[in-house]
Amino acid sequence: MKLGNALRWYFKDTFPHPQTEIVLFVLVAIQYLSLKDPVFDPSTSIYLVSEFLVIPFMVMFNGLVYLKEDEITIFEITLIGSWRAVAAGRIFSLLLSFIPFLAIEAIFFYFFSSITVFLILAMTVVMESAVVMLASVIPSKPGALIVILSTTIMLPLASFVVLQSYTSLSIAISPAMGAILYLLSPLLTYMLFNNGIVPIGPYWGIAVIGTFSIMAGFLYTLIFGKLQFKP
Repeated sequence: MKLGNALRWYFKDTFPHPQTEIVLFVLVAIQYLSLKDPVFDPSTSIYLVSEFLVIPFMVMFNGLVYLKEDEITIFEITLIGSWRAVAAGRIFSLLLSFIPFLAIEAIFFYFFSSITVFLILAMTVVMESAVVMLASVIPSKPGALIVILSTTIMLPLASFVVLQSYTSLSIAISPAMGAILYLLSPLLTYMLFNNGIVPIGPYWGIAVIGTFSIMAGFLYTLIFGKLQFKP
């Protein structure tokens, strides 16, 4: 019951954004136009655009509202009556807010790419959402924003450079390194799996991403609870 109240509260207070339809239209249009890129192969273009633009933008568009001041968190816990319900309500409401986006992406990738790519994209959204929630418990909001930007943009860019270096130097990638790369830039890692460079397949990659997401979500709940009982 309390979790249901928390979900209703967050959807009433936060979602849907009034600009959601415009944002979805623009992002899908960019993805479609990337397929017509004369420089890159269509599959490469869609991976790059989705990894470095579409996913980070959507995660921040929906997730930054959870960087709340302590006073607001205290008010929500008092209103709902359970810190566990507030913590779970934030996680689940953020994930549910991506349903329109993921529904459109599923249709798009069904016609223009593959369902496997969509599954990786969806799990990337889940993983980065878990990181956003974990960052939201950082006391410094600028610090939390830096963590989110690093996770959604800077680390994928850095891993892209690493992947390019491995490719150009013909260096073999170990399974452990492949698992790490799936966490840093899932779509690009899958692209290199198709090219025979990364030894781990997409479903193992999805399992790695899912495991990390669960651990991050559990850690967020643990830290959130401890913050409510700090002296």
